[in-house]
Amino acid sequence: MYIRLFAQSETNSAIKRKPRVSAAWRWWAFLLGTAFFGVPAAVSAKVQWDFSGFASYGVGRLSDSSLELMNYSGGHWSSRSDSIVALQAIAQVGDRWSVTGQVVGKAFSYDGKSAWTPRLDWLFVSYEATPDLRLRVGRLRAPLFLFSESLEVGYSYPWVRPPLNMYANLLEPFSNINGMDVSLQKPIGDVENEFRMFAGTEKGKYRARKVSLDQSVGFSVQSKWRALTLRYSYDWFRVSIDDPSFVLPRTLYANYAERLNAPIFLEIADTLRLDNKVFQYHSFGAQWEHGAWMVIAEQFSTQGPDRQFSFENDGRYVSLTWQIGNFMPYVTWSDYRSQVQRSINGRIRHSFEAVPAGSEPLLDFLRNATIAGMDDVSVYQRSRALGMRWDFIDNADVKLEFEYFTGMKSTGQMLFDDSKLEPDHVLATTIVFDVVF
Repeated sequence: MYIRLFAQSETNSAIKRKPRVSAAWRWWAFLLGTAFFGVPAAVSAKVQWDFSGFASYGVGRLSDSSLELMNYSGGHWSSRSDSIVALQAIAQVGDRWSVTGQVVGKAFSYDGKSAWTPRLDWLFVSYEATPDLRLRVGRLRAPLFLFSESLEVGYSYPWVRPPLNMYANLLEPFSNINGMDVSLQKPIGDVENEFRMFAGTEKGKYRARKVSLDQSVGFSVQSKWRALTLRYSYDWFRVSIDDPSFVLPRTLYANYAERLNAPIFLEIADTLRLDNKVFQYHSFGAQWEHGAWMVIAEQFSTQGPDRQFSFENDGRYVSLTWQIGNFMPYVTWSDYRSQVQRSINGRIRHSFEAVPAGSEPLLDFLRNATIAGMDDVSVYQRSRALGMRWDFIDNADVKLEFEYFTGMKSTGQMLFDDSKLEPDHVLATTIVFDVVF
């Protein structure tokens, strides 16, 4: 097999503001930092440096000019969406301590930063208490996916990018944490196992929305038996989302509640916000190899509270690959769904009992617009992808992929030019060059 799980220093939101970290994390960082800087002097350990990196350059376009997927559209070929470069440094201090950092430049991201803005994506201290037990403190990748540790390393997987219906755009602000994790390697018979627990916080942006991961605690279990790898991940997190587009309607509903003495509109206003609410995330993954064939499958789901602007979403894919010399053709089936909690529209419809339609024309417009808006952010899409990977030299590949999106409700995860007719299908064509060094 030419695919290698290249251990990556992760990517995503570059956060310039100091994250809010609990006292526990500060003490852990202080204790481990003190130990780290004290160990070399105590044992005269020699620092060994290791430098590496990876890069991808991709071009692509869509078949419909009314849609936009990442930075791809139907009007022109773009080289921003799948292009990235990263450099990683590891300082090994003795047998147990190390510091790892990675700087990433991305041509496109959902946090609104300029193309190729350098961001410190991974920076942590690692301590190996035993060959099987490891503790890390700092900025880490949250272990949400089968390919979390190599999420940005295009060379590590067969596709031009991990399937978007599983590695959903909305999850980008949650991909990193500022905190700690503990991992244990524990074989049971012929089964190799890794158990990991993690906790932390994060702040970022998704398009114009400010996202605050106020608290995240979870674990993952990965087991390998011969050619079969199985993985499960769970994350419990508190999240706040500040959406500027909700400020005006929330204010208007609050004013109507006071003027009309109708508390139902305060309830509606409260649904147009998300403050420190608990969500739960589950994901399952499997990879099986048999000769030249490989099957990869993953599924995730999130459940939110039936309060405020809560949502549930889920996605999945199954991919089949076939290694033929230096070539690897593949096919992928996937789908994605995101549903805003139904009680929002239920409260709006209930408000017509308190203030009937026709008595307040501007209020009627606001209510109908809110119902339509909630329907627009409840999306669905499925896709079928056909691609080819060619490893033309060691440590580098070229990939060509055609992904056909169909059954799109509210254009799925894509942006839409509402001056045109809304399509329910589109073809995405992408060519990507990957290299590790």
